Order: sequence, then C-alpha cells, then structure tokens
Amino acid sequence: MPALDAPIYGGTRWSTDEQGDGSTETRQREAVTAYSQLVFGREPDHWVDDPGVSAFGGHNLDHGNIARFARDVVEHRVSVPCHLIYETVDRLSRAPVMKANAFCSALIQAGVVLHVARRRFAIHKDDPNAIMALLPLLIDAEGANRDNTNRSVNVQKNVDSRYFAMREGRSTFMDWGPAWTKPQRLVDGSWVDVQSQGRGAKRLPGERRFVFRDDRYPTLMRICELAASGLGGMAIAKALNADLTRYPPWKATMWHSEAIIETVRSRALIGEYQPHSVVRDGVTASGNIRKKRVPKGDVKHGYYPSIPLDLWQRMEAARHTNGRTSAGRPSPRVTNLFAGLCRCAVCGSAMQTTGNEKRGFSLICRSAKGAKCSCVSAWKKDPRGGVIGVQ
Repeated sequence: MPALDAPIYGGTRWSTDEQGDGSTETRQREAVTAYSQLVFGREPDHWVDDPGVSAFGGHNLDHGNIARFARDVVEHRVSVPCHLIYETVDRLSRAPVMKANAFCSALIQAGVVLHVARRRFAIHKDDPNAIMALLPLLIDAEGANRDNTNRSVNVQKNVDSRYFAMREGRSTFMDWGPAWTKPQRLVDGSWVDVQSQGRGAKRLPGERRFVFRDDRYPTLMRICELAASGLGGMAIAKALNADLTRYPPWKATMWHSEAIIETVRSRALIGEYQPHSVVRDGVTASGNIRKKRVPKGDVKHGYYPSIPLDLWQRMEAARHTNGRTSAGRPSPRVTNLFAGLCRCAVCGSAMQTTGNEKRGFSLICRSAKGAKCSCVSAWKKDPRGGVIGVQ
C-alpha cells in the first residue's frame, strides 16, 4: 500500500433531503473517520461530499462531486497517491457493473487507493490481486443497482394499480393530496395521521380520509380571497409577509409570488386530481437530477375539493381580467411589446432580462439558465432605453 502519510479523502453521499436531515451523514462520517483513525492514525484531510445526489444508474459518477474528484485526479489537480474512503460500496456506486468497474478501475489506475470502511479492505494498483479484490466491490455495487431497479418497478406498479382503481371507481383515495391537507387512517376506532404511522402505514388497509391542516388551511383561504379581490401574486405575497405569524409560509422562510401563483392556479382547489409520474429531465447546473411531473391518465373529479366553486370562479375571472389590463412579467396573457423578440444565437431560445436598476440589466439565454444551452454571454446593456428613446 502507498505511504500512510499520503492525503486522505473521506467520501459521503445520500440521495434525498430527508436522508440529509436524519443520521445518514453522521453515520457515514463516523464510520469513515473511525476507519481512518484505525489505519492511518488520523482523520481524513479532505471530504468529497455528494448531498442529495442519487447513485442510481451511476448519476453521481457522471455529475456528482466524486466525478469532479476523479477528473481532478486524472488532470493532476489532486496529488497521487492518495486514499479515498467510503463507508460502504453503495455510497460510492449503484451503477450497472460495467460502469462501476470502469469508474473504479480508472481511479485505482490513476493512483487512488480505494477503501471500504465496513469491509475493512483497500485496493491499490500495485496489488497483484487488485482485480480479485475489486470483484466483491463490483458485486455489491451491482446488487445495489438491482435493488434500486426492482424497487422503482414495484413502486410504479403499485401506483399504477391505484390509478386503475380510481378510474374504475373502486377507490377515491390516494396517499397524498394538496399541501393544505393531510391523509388519515382509522386505527382502533380513532383517526391518526398517515405520516405519524411511518412510511409503511401508506400500504396498510383500512378506512381513510383527508382533513384540512389547521396550520395551512386558513392561509389558503386568505390567498384565495385576495386573489378573488384582484390582487396578483406579488401583492398577495407582500400582504402575507406582513403578517408571517398569522400566515406562516409552508416551506420557505417567506412567501414568494411563484408559490402564490402556483397555488391559485391549481385545480386541486376544486377537487380535480391529475395522476402523474415523475420523469428525469436532464441535470441542473450543479449536477443534480432535474425532474418534472408528467400527466398520466384521466383527471379524477370530486377529489376532496377545498374551496367553494363560486370562489374559484371569482379567482379565475380576476386573473383573466388582470392579464388583459395589467403590465408585468412576460406571459401569453400579459401585454409586453418586447416579449420573444430577442433570441439566443446558439440555441434559438428566447432571451430574458435579469438584474436591477443598481447593477444594471442583462439579457441572458433562458435555456442557459437551466444548463440546456452552452451560451455564456449576456448583453450588459438594457435594450429598452434605446427603443423607447426613439422619437
């Protein structure tokens, strides 16, 4: 094995924010640190963390910080030999066996000593039995990949069966609903929240129902009433932010117009439930998987409506009236003389304005913001002055 005084890198990874809020990170760091202390007599010098990055299909090997680490090793920005320690193999890879083999072999060949703390073994390029030592790692990675694949298939089958039951009229209840509601199930003669029973409770039989959340439903009604009175998303957000104690935000630290607009346009308010599936839609600029919801099947009506129909109709009337008479952000319903006139020379997408009066305005490619275009240039001058200034 290379010198014990070579740099030590500890690796961690978890897939979701929920895992990050739990003990996952602590457990991994403790296991890696304990192994490092045992073998090297000191803690890792650096950490390669991939929070919220999935390893299914090798996504982290392509877009995570471990991928950047591998590139830095190959391009000699990380000194070798060095040591890389993971708690278990699946923290590093859940990719198909050939992809996992290619990635790990390239790392080892470049001079990285790969350690798995739970298995208490290390692989380095000067080991004559390196290939045999790598086999258990690849078997574990392939097992994790198959586990994820089977789990994904089973979850989709379960969801499809529930959609079919709803279409056939045999069921009206799914295990999720709008943000201002919560599902409950009947347990020993009393209603309890599904979430309080753990994830397994969603699969248990029994009578179920939706109830409105006391901490969110009053805020929802206030949003709808303000929207029906003719206020737009920014004005409603400003009104709610003026009294956060009474109208606390559901997720963020304050209300934003985007959340307001999404809420008032949701047909879930009047009991329409649109089944959907979540599909991958590329990656973000930071390397995380971008996901989007795709409608699947017919709309289910009468799915626990939250507001009176006449209130919804007043909201829609106010929204369409505002769209015809008010200026504001570009949209198909808002009058904007410059919408769609500027196009990106690389991909042809529309350009959009960013900035403010203090630091100036720029035109940037809308697709480049979502990492779908290679355009990196921006027009640093607000073009509106030149147009409006013409007499």
